Amino acid sequence: MLRKTQTIAIILSAALAIGFAGCANTSVVATVGGREVPAGEFILAQMDQINNATEKFKEEYPDVNTEAEIFDYYEYNLENIPFRDYVNQKAIDQIKISVAYEKKFDEMGLVLDPDTESAAKSDIRSYWDAESADLQQFGLTEKSWGEYFEKRGIGEKSYEGMQINLLKREQVFEAIYGEGGTEAVSEDDIAREFETDFARARILQMPKTDVNSEDMTDDELSALNTRALGYVSDLESGKAFNQIQEEYNSFLEQEDRRLNPENYYDETPISETEGLIGGDISAEDGATESAGEALSSGEEITIDSGDGNDYEILFTRESVDYGEEVTARLFELSDGGAAVVETDTDIFVIQRLDISQRVDWADARRSEILHSLKDSEMEEKMKAESENIPVVFNDAAIRRYEPKNLL
Repeated sequence: MLRKTQTIAIILSAALAIGFAGCANTSVVATVGGREVPAGEFILAQMDQINNATEKFKEEYPDVNTEAEIFDYYEYNLENIPFRDYVNQKAIDQIKISVAYEKKFDEMGLVLDPDTESAAKSDIRSYWDAESADLQQFGLTEKSWGEYFEKRGIGEKSYEGMQINLLKREQVFEAIYGEGGTEAVSEDDIAREFETDFARARILQMPKTDVNSEDMTDDELSALNTRALGYVSDLESGKAFNQIQEEYNSFLEQEDRRLNPENYYDETPISETEGLIGGDISAEDGATESAGEALSSGEEITIDSGDGNDYEILFTRESVDYGEEVTARLFELSDGGAAVVETDTDIFVIQRLDISQRVDWADARRSEILHSLKDSEMEEKMKAESENIPVVFNDAAIRRYEPKNLL
């Protein structure tokens, strides 16, 4: 049962980006910094921290089989305190940080944009009532997240409060590190981070199967690898990537004609000797497949844009769309460099380009870059401020809202 709740906590953490503030018409669990914390807010924090605690458990007890049928985290200690107390303490710590953000928001004289707040509340209302397939997937009977939360003592106002707190957190962050902020990050630092942690690439993906999805023979794979090396040589000699793409698309069409002549009634069949091995393939007839069919999706792709940026994909160091091997090799290349990367299923031709020319990409990811640079620092700031916030517990409420009761 815990694993089910743990999975739901992961969904909440990723999809809802939980922060906490607000109130619900329920019992008060504690008073934090002079603000009463309703049970709904506390339970949301518990759900989030159950997930964190189970991950921490794996670090402390790497040899314990948590998948055993009869296993109970609550029989163990974490950081020398009972699992239950660890979850509750971390939940309160998380709420304290939320209160610290609320105080910082007020101290800085910030105000939420009314339209932004109204839109957020409208989204929350829709989310609360909408049916979710995720719940049924995990064997739960509730049809909507609202129903799920309410059965566990979490009111819509508590959920709404956490989302509004999230908006305030972001506004505080921007007021400190954004343009014109009290500790604004320089444009040079943003550009440097973008050029270090992102890569601009063109990718040609060539499957190790033929046009009929049959595994290639060793000779065919060798020929495909030779073709890929030839493409790399052409790119390094200044040939346009679009031409390489068109040549490969033309090759695929010829292979289809050779292997499936019945699909081509008015064309002269291609002989068995003009195919993959030793064929003289040109692109004079143009590409017949769209680039979208020949390329897998990456984090961002620009195809036939008319601005000279065709077939481009934005990579981060964590990108896995094409496999870790492709990403690792890409970041080893210098601007303009090209290489062949082979995985279990594909042979790739990759080319790295000068990312500083894509100012549009940098602008679109400015907030993401700021957070990459300053999230850890911001977290430490707010953690330090939260440590001095007093907490008065309602012991009866703490006993009532046991983390284990959420399972």
